[in-house]
Amino acid sequence: MYFTWHWVYFQKGIMSQLSLRNRIFLSYLLLIVMATSVIGWIANRQIRQAAELNFTERFYEHYDRTLIEMDGYVYEADLFGVDFYEQTLWEEELPDFTDDLGIKIELLALDGSTGFYDTEVGRHNLTRDYPDVLRLINEEEELVADDTDAQTRSLAGFAWLEDEPFFIVRMTESFADVENDIRSQTLSLVVAVLIAGVVLVLGVGGLLARALTRPLTDLRQSAQAMADGKLDTRVNNDNVPIEVRLLAQDFNQMAEQVEAMVSEQKAFASNAAHELRTPLTGIRLRLETLIEDKPEPEILERYLLEIDDEVRRLSKMVEDLRVLSRVDAERLKVGNEQVNIGRLLDSLQFEFATLLRDRRTNYTVYLPEFPLVVTASQSHVRVVLRNLLENAIKYTPEGGRVTVSAQAVNEVVQVWVEDDGVGITAENLPHVFTRFYRADKSRNRKTPGTGLGLSLAHAIVQLYGGGLTIHSDGRDQGTTAIVTLPVSPLSTKLIG
Repeated sequence: MYFTWHWVYFQKGIMSQLSLRNRIFLSYLLLIVMATSVIGWIANRQIRQAAELNFTERFYEHYDRTLIEMDGYVYEADLFGVDFYEQTLWEEELPDFTDDLGIKIELLALDGSTGFYDTEVGRHNLTRDYPDVLRLINEEEELVADDTDAQTRSLAGFAWLEDEPFFIVRMTESFADVENDIRSQTLSLVVAVLIAGVVLVLGVGGLLARALTRPLTDLRQSAQAMADGKLDTRVNNDNVPIEVRLLAQDFNQMAEQVEAMVSEQKAFASNAAHELRTPLTGIRLRLETLIEDKPEPEILERYLLEIDDEVRRLSKMVEDLRVLSRVDAERLKVGNEQVNIGRLLDSLQFEFATLLRDRRTNYTVYLPEFPLVVTASQSHVRVVLRNLLENAIKYTPEGGRVTVSAQAVNEVVQVWVEDDGVGITAENLPHVFTRFYRADKSRNRKTPGTGLGLSLAHAIVQLYGGGLTIHSDGRDQGTTAIVTLPVSPLSTKLIG
């Protein structure tokens, strides 16, 4: 629990204050420290094993050399006199010899307990207990080892003169000295490697951290540019890690959508202002004429009818905008009425009867023998079909043809509205669902409408999980609108 709390504090407190580049750099540094710790632990074990092996080999080598040296000292003492050589031996040669090898030598009398010289103490006359030496004297062992201390090791043997033992030599060497020698050599290598690692982290690690974070810095700058209104800003996603590349692709896709949305909103605001200003201007001019000129009754009646038409058009535009805003806000409720497509088309034919007669339009409806029923709001489906029929009649020349057909296909109802009117060019076809968009700007006032019909129909159909597609082979080639709505279970039962 204590460790967990401190780790959370480290993550939320300290790490949250660091930039990503510094975090990556710190991660590299921590990895170096961890790797160095592991290497140090492994090296320590290897040093210990190497020291043990080296200690054993060096110990016996020093011991053999010591006996050889002592035999030589004894031989020289016999030649030059013991009194003279003992002084030279104790004061000069033995101290130099033991210092050179890093060992301790004790010289004992042949009784194995009386010592007369120690390289650390000097000359003395002390009696000590040497169980290992006693075993040597009693010929129990030829070479006696004392392993009672793990950090030191002793061996005892005879110094000989003319094949007779002259005195006993006992050599002791410290394991710590050997280990320290190897450790100092290894430590120098480890320090050199550590310094090289730190330099590598400071150099290459810093460059890598910068290279890894540069795309994110570019992404942040692009986001700031978009926030400042530069909506055409895009991020270069070449030569970057795959994760950053995917993030850059998502950012660019989002930027394109935002730019398109803002452009659409600007166009919508401009078109809405135009569509509202034009009828309001007509109403204002007619009202000014009525107030100032006091026209004849027939002119007065005509102006009042025109004002009424404009007001109706404005009312319909406002209502369409209200419905679209509810769809955008996902507040338009989905209806669950059983809507009979055939009856609805009959009702719309009656509604457009006068317009069809005035324009001498050849209007034909093809329906199957069984009823086609969809689950939706009657008013919503009516808005969709009414807008499609109104467009087909408006944009079909007098004496033209409008055909409506419906069928059930794969558990959906399809309604086709076809005409042989003005058609839609290929460059205008992708924009037919854009609000207030009109393919032919010159028809704005000649052809009645709000420019919202297809947008509203498309939004309503999508609300019910259906689809609306518009097809045209070009100008004067006619237009086909296809509405797809999920079929009602009742209709499915009748079809089956």
